[in-house]
Amino acid sequence: MLYSVKIEKDAKYGEIISISDSGEFISPFDVLNKLIALKNAFKSKNNKTLKYLVHGKIMTLNGVKKWAKDEYKSLPKCKNCAAILLEDIYKNNLSTDLFCSQECADANYKELSNKFEEEEHEFNL
Repeated sequence: MLYSVKIEKDAKYGEIISISDSGEFISPFDVLNKLIALKNAFKSKNNKTLKYLVHGKIMTLNGVKKWAKDEYKSLPKCKNCAAILLEDIYKNNLSTDLFCSQECADANYKELSNKFEEEEHEFNL
């Protein structure tokens, strides 16, 4: 999922920083960092604070931080390197896990192959 963060006018709340589900950011933590940068820049120019709108809900900064943590936990991640999975997903023949690249899938395959060989060797002793 990609996210966007921007300052905009809302009919109900006035100027806000909104987070939506289309944009250039992959990680919710990058979204949070951008939100904080926008907040600080806006406050230094206008001496006003902004409200934060996330998926239609007004939140405090602590609420946005909790959203970022919860959102990150909910995203599918590569079993090998924990990168957030995007459109391209890879697999290998020894696992049902998902990977972000062929390199990660191959690394997992090699790890599982070695583990199976060690277990087979121990069994045969």
